[in-house]
Amino acid sequence: MKTWDEAWQLVCEFVQDDGLRRHMLAVAVAMRFYAEKLGFDADIWEITGLIHDFDWEIHPNLNEHPIKGADILRERGWDEDTIRTILSHYSEGTGVARVKPIDFALLACDEITGLIIATALVRPSKNIADV
Repeated sequence: MKTWDEAWQLVCEFVQDDGLRRHMLAVAVAMRFYAEKLGFDADIWEITGLIHDFDWEIHPNLNEHPIKGADILRERGWDEDTIRTILSHYSEGTGVARVKPIDFALLACDEITGLIIATALVRPSKNIADV
């Protein structure tokens, strides 16, 4: 498994948009929380959450994301378990079923953090602390 620093380096290389970076960080934090709560490896879950959308800016459609991103991860030596989990977060397009707890957690954390951030942005203060 790659380290947090390697994952962050990947994010910095491929993701320029601050909003997307914040989303990916939010998913990482949520994934760590649930891994710890459920007794799984928090580092693996957190790193998977961090990189799950790393290729969105270069593949901004569901015909390519995350399939082409998986190819990039393979070329760079990322482990197949992490790649499979990332592919499962869009199982409808990739054909990779969600079967492990980490797979379901990634989808749930991706969706719920997006909802929380969107809710904060429509509030007058635009502050997540007010949600």
